[in-house]
Amino acid sequence: MDAPLYFGTKSSANLTLCLHFCTIRVMNSAKEKAIEYIKTAGGLIRTGEALERGIHRRTLYGLRDEGILIQVSRGLYQLADMEIPAQVSLAEVAKRVPNGIICLISALAYHELTT
Repeated sequence: MDAPLYFGTKSSANLTLCLHFCTIRVMNSAKEKAIEYIKTAGGLIRTGEALERGIHRRTLYGLRDEGILIQVSRGLYQLADMEIPAQVSLAEVAKRVPNGIICLISALAYHELTT
């Protein structure tokens, strides 16, 4: 019969070390999945959208703290390495108000129809 594991023994230290590295790998995997989803979403993501996709708040905050994400405004994040289009503010508005309509002067300016 095997000897029981006690805290402070070599066996429990190895188990703790294994659990630590396994946790780090899972965290990296969650971050990698989040980055992939944000890339497919155009580089911008709302916190609510991330939560709906199973991305935890801690993952978003961790990516922000590592400099991978930039917090553009409250609840809106952008990939740091994303090319910023000229109409970035319109993209931010579209993310904030998904069913909104860009009209009048903003639409004309977007399509370069103003003087």
